[in-house]
Amino acid sequence: MTSTVEELNPGLKGLGTYKYGWSDSDAAGLSARRGLNEEVVRNISGLKNEPQWMLDLRLKGLKLFRKKPMPTWGSDLTGIDFENIKYFAAGRLGGTLIVARAFMSVPGHMFFGAIWGYALGQKLVRKRTSVLLYFLFAAFCHGAFDTVLSIDGLQLLAMVIDGLLAILFVVLLRRALRHGAVTAGKDEAVPSAQRWLFTMGSAGLTVAYTIMISLVAIALFGIGIYYEVEHHRVGMSFVGISATMLLLIGLAANGLSQSIPLDAAVDVEGVTFAGATRKWARIAGIERVPAWNIFGPRGSVKLRSQDGDVLIGPGDPTTVERLIVSLNAAMKPKA
Repeated sequence: MTSTVEELNPGLKGLGTYKYGWSDSDAAGLSARRGLNEEVVRNISGLKNEPQWMLDLRLKGLKLFRKKPMPTWGSDLTGIDFENIKYFAAGRLGGTLIVARAFMSVPGHMFFGAIWGYALGQKLVRKRTSVLLYFLFAAFCHGAFDTVLSIDGLQLLAMVIDGLLAILFVVLLRRALRHGAVTAGKDEAVPSAQRWLFTMGSAGLTVAYTIMISLVAIALFGIGIYYEVEHHRVGMSFVGISATMLLLIGLAANGLSQSIPLDAAVDVEGVTFAGATRKWARIAGIERVPAWNIFGPRGSVKLRSQDGDVLIGPGDPTTVERLIVSLNAAMKPKA
C-alpha cells in the first residue's frame, strides 16, 4: 500500500490553503510518470517547448548519467531509487512570460532610467529640483511593472504601463530638450519667457508608429501564447515570424525617433535642438533642407557651425519657415 506525502507528514496537509497562504498547482505532478528514461526526458522537453539542440543535449546527458557510477565519497547515495521518482516540469518560465519580458523589459527599463536622468538634468538648471522624489517614483514604476509582468494574466497590463511610461518619456524628453544653452557660471538657464520654441516632428506620426509597435508586440505576444498552449516546439517558422516582426518593430522605432515632437529653442545664447546647442557667434549660416513623409512635404533647417552642423527637423513647412525668419533676424546684427 502506497502512502501519500500528506499521510506520511500530517503537518503538511492544508499547507498553503490557509487565509494568507498560496500553493502551486499539482497538475504537472499528478500527470507525471515514475522513472528516469528517454521518454520522460522527451516529454518534459516538449512541455517546455525546447529546441531540438537542447533536447539532444539532455538525452546525451542522460546517457552519460547512466554510464557514470554513483559517487562513493560523502553521503551514502546507494538507497536512491531513480526509477521510483516522478520527474516533471514545474515552476518554469513559460513562453508567454519569456516573450513578454524580452519585448517589454528593455523599453520599460529605458523609461525608468529616463525618469531618473530627467531629474539629474533638471538639477543642473533648477537647483530646487527634488531628485529623491523622481527616484522614488521611478522605483515605484519599476516595482509595479515587474510585479504585473510576473503574474499570469497580467502581462497585458504591463504593456499598458509601458505605454503610459512611453507617453511620460516623450513629455519629459520635450521638457528636457527645450532648454536653451546654459552658460558656465550661471545657476539657471535662460528664462522661458526669453526663449522662443519651434515644434518639429509630427504628433500624428508619433501616435501612428506607437500604435504600430504596440500591435506588432501584441501579435508577437499572442504567437508566444499559442506556441505555449499548443506545446509546439520552437522551429524555423517561429524564428522567421519573430524575426519579421522584430524588423517591423525596428522600422517603426526608427520612424518614431524621427517623428517625436521636439522643440527647437532660440534665445539670446544661441539655438538648441535635441540636446545640441550652437552659440550665435559659432553659427556661420543656415540652409533649408527639403524632406517628405507619408503626410506630404516637410522641411528641415541645417545650421552650419564651426562646432559641427546641426540638422533641425523634420517639421511642418510653416514652422520651418517661421524658424528661418527668426534665425535670420537674430543673425542679422552679427553680419
